[in-house]
Amino acid sequence: MKDTPKGIQDLWQIATVFFCQQIVINLWSIFSQTDIKYTFRHFFSYDYYFIYNASKKILLSDNPYAAYDWVTPPLHGFVGPPFLAWINAPLSFMPFQLAALLFLIVSILCLYTGLRLTVLQLMGTAALLPCLVIAALYGPTYLLLERGNVDTLAMLALALAAVG
Repeated sequence: MKDTPKGIQDLWQIATVFFCQQIVINLWSIFSQTDIKYTFRHFFSYDYYFIYNASKKILLSDNPYAAYDWVTPPLHGFVGPPFLAWINAPLSFMPFQLAALLFLIVSILCLYTGLRLTVLQLMGTAALLPCLVIAALYGPTYLLLERGNVDTLAMLALALAAVG
């Protein structure tokens, strides 16, 4: 790594720390016989569920904001902009589990593409692999993908705006 620039070496050090952290967490899970919990789980794609239902409501000419999530205080289940429900409409014809899986795949592709565009624009090709490793080992990335959040779509839109 003598010829590697200092910034890239720093990225690899961060990636190594995250990798070691995962090893420690996994070993702890094995020895303590407890599951690894990155987040409190309701079910896979909990946040995406509200987008999915809003898409179904829009296709039925119903108000996507009418459904409530019964928490204290009661909140609307769908709080996103209407176009989010519209762009998800093709997936709402599928069973929820299949739609959630396809949304996860799209989210991973958006995360990769947005990260790639940003890293190549700001730091060059040598930084791409360590940045992808960091993103893959970063705890909040699991939360983002597991819950079915739309942050990866926003990241891709910002990356496209920045490079375009």
